Amino acid sequence: DPEPGQISWDADHETLVVGLDAHVNLQVGQEHVVRVKNQSTTTAIEDGKAVMFVGATGDTVVVSPASSNGSYDSNLLVGVTTESIPADGFGFVTQFGFVNGIKTDYAGWQLGSFLYVDPTSPGDLTNTQPDSPAWRRPVAAVTRVQQSSGRILVRTLPSTKINSLDDVT
Repeated sequence: DPEPGQISWDADHETLVVGLDAHVNLQVGQEHVVRVKNQSTTTAIEDGKAVMFVGATGDTVVVSPASSNGSYDSNLLVGVTTESIPADGFGFVTQFGFVNGIKTDYAGWQLGSFLYVDPTSPGDLTNTQPDSPAWRRPVAAVTRVQQSSGRILVRTLPSTKINSLDDVT
């Protein structure tokens, strides 16, 4: 693992790796991450949680655990945390790429399972596609099932609503 600001070669994934902070390495060309701030002044956001846009401070996006129960537009989804983000602190969120070192051995989760933002527990992921009006588009897929070293491929695309399609009246 490179130190923050350093670059190394990752032979396993055949890419350059840039150290972003003490916990996050960017695999160049294979993932996209965004630096964000945790809105809560009292509660950390754990690694592997879906987060949504709730504002900005300066030039930094402010997030909270994503609530997908239909109360908020799916376009607010920012991504999945790739490290724990302390209360009122900063950290990285993956919008496309892998989140490593998380628990993925939940009941029913298998290799290739699609994951959705859980409408009953903000920030959590579930392998059960929710019913409308909850967000129904998958945000990730399981690529390694493990107790503490699991891996998911994040691909956060907002859902498409019929009233936002072009050429539809």
